[in-house]
Amino acid sequence: MNRMKKNYAILLILVVFVISCSPKKEISEIEIPPGIISPDSMVMIIADIQVVEATLREYKRLGKDSDQRSEKFYTQIFDKYDLKPERYNKSIKFYEGNLEVYYEIYTDVISRLTYIQTEVNNQDDK
Repeated sequence: MNRMKKNYAILLILVVFVISCSPKKEISEIEIPPGIISPDSMVMIIADIQVVEATLREYKRLGKDSDQRSEKFYTQIFDKYDLKPERYNKSIKFYEGNLEVYYEIYTDVISRLTYIQTEVNNQDDK
């Protein structure tokens, strides 16, 4: 049994080493299959979804949450981007399989949300 654990540990170390040493792919190097939303569009969509999620959390905190409001907000996002939920979900699954690109998308989402927050704060100051 100890030998099996050693072999497993060695295999695990080798896998981690190979993954860490493999070259990272840039977003521009990833071939986006037909039907998958582009990374730039995903940034905008996910940022909008995060804003909706924050808004829904605030409604819930105030005791004013409802499934109708949630459905309405999501419908507005999908309509804004002329998007079906199935295509969005398919795109999310694709990017989950390409974590380096998914990480870059979320890095850009955070930047976008920071920009939005700055704009809102600047309007509040006026």
